[in-house]
Amino acid sequence: MQRFGQFLVLHPAQVMRGDQQPVIRRQPRDDELPDTGVDISLERVYASRFIVSPRYGTRASTALLIRDDGHVQLSERNFGANGRAGERIQYDWCIER
Repeated sequence: MQRFGQFLVLHPAQVMRGDQQPVIRRQPRDDELPDTGVDISLERVYASRFIVSPRYGTRASTALLIRDDGHVQLSERNFGANGRAGERIQYDWCIER
C-alpha cells in the first residue's frame, strides 16, 4: 500500500478519485502501443489500462487488499459508457490465524 500511495503523490494527473477508490487512467504514447494489426486509433483506445469508449471499455475494477493483521477488503466498482463511475460494493472480513 505504501508504494501505491507514493504513486498517487508522484502521478496525481493519472488518478481519478471517486468515492475513495482511485482509478489509474493513463493513455500510452504512440511509441508504447503494440502492433496488433488494427488501426492506430483503435490501438490507442484498447491499449489503455482503463479503456473509455461508448461501445467498448472497462466496465469493472476490483481491488483485493490483505493487511498483515489479517483484515481483508474486497472492493469492486462498475463503470458505464465513457468511464462514468457507477455502484461500488465492498466486503470486509478477517482471516483468523
